Amino acid sequence: MECVPGGTVANNVIGSSQVGIFLSNLNCPLNSNVSITGNTVYNAFYLGIDLGQTNGLVQGNDIRNTQTAIRLPGSSAGNTIQNNTINDTCAAFGSNPAAGVNTILTNNISNALNVAIVNTTALCP
Repeated sequence: MECVPGGTVANNVIGSSQVGIFLSNLNCPLNSNVSITGNTVYNAFYLGIDLGQTNGLVQGNDIRNTQTAIRLPGSSAGNTIQNNTINDTCAAFGSNPAAGVNTILTNNISNALNVAIVNTTALCP
């Protein structure tokens, strides 16, 4: 999704891709108030969910077998990330140092090499 001032990405099954769900903020004002709920993302080689937005909700998603489950690039702030299931990942959460404050609550994480990493790409090495 690109240049979206609100909306919902819900109840999708996405598998065997490079990226599962990608909210782009390139060449437009920031995406904001987008809800990403109830999706299943598996075998996404790089990213399960790329959260290029502000003031959104990421809740109740099942993310399995990816390098970085949820990525917070430098443009991410004010998001609530809760009640997601994350399994078999290098990093459950990858954050750019320029990302703003985000709330991460009660996620079910298993088989993660890193719970959280912070680097300029917000990707697990």
